[in-house]
Amino acid sequence: MKPPALTSEEQAAYDQLAHRVLSKHVVPICRDDDQRRPEQIGTGLLVAGPTRSHLVSAAHVLTETNPHFPSAPGIKRALKEPITLKNDDIDLAIMELKLAPPPYPGADKYPLSVNALLRAATPRQRKQYLITGFPSRKSEVSRKRRQFTTTLYSNLCVSADADRHTNSSYRRITTSFSTSMLGGCKGPREVRPFRTHRV
Repeated sequence: MKPPALTSEEQAAYDQLAHRVLSKHVVPICRDDDQRRPEQIGTGLLVAGPTRSHLVSAAHVLTETNPHFPSAPGIKRALKEPITLKNDDIDLAIMELKLAPPPYPGADKYPLSVNALLRAATPRQRKQYLITGFPSRKSEVSRKRRQFTTTLYSNLCVSADADRHTNSSYRRITTSFSTSMLGGCKGPREVRPFRTHRV
């Protein structure tokens, strides 16, 4: 027997809870321009294993010049470590955080257990996903004070059906629809912005 569907109010409360929980694991990634003014360039996910911690982000973000993120009010955590893993086909990079590993309680940021990322929820069809990040177009920069304000946004999506895609797209990046979240989402719904960061 299928569980009863959530009411719109219950779904909204669930969305907000997931948004609030995930907000503690993601950070806005920035760089400074030639005049040391901040510019947001992406989002990173903090992940921790038994003995090591990592930052997961887009490859084009972590290969920028002098990227950093706020680890406490007014404190920049520079990302100077070498990239551990990079896949340009899916624009993904992983960096081990050796110099100053998380948590960062001053910014209310804590790593997500790597066990939460294991590929257990397969097949992907009809599953719900909350896609969370700091859109750079939503950030506001104060050039005079050399700081910016950015807000975390989330979109709730349902994985698209497998018959909408061809497996050849997945073979090019050595994966498949059944195990990949890249199958696309349909019916995205934005969750109310929750957290603001000032750097």
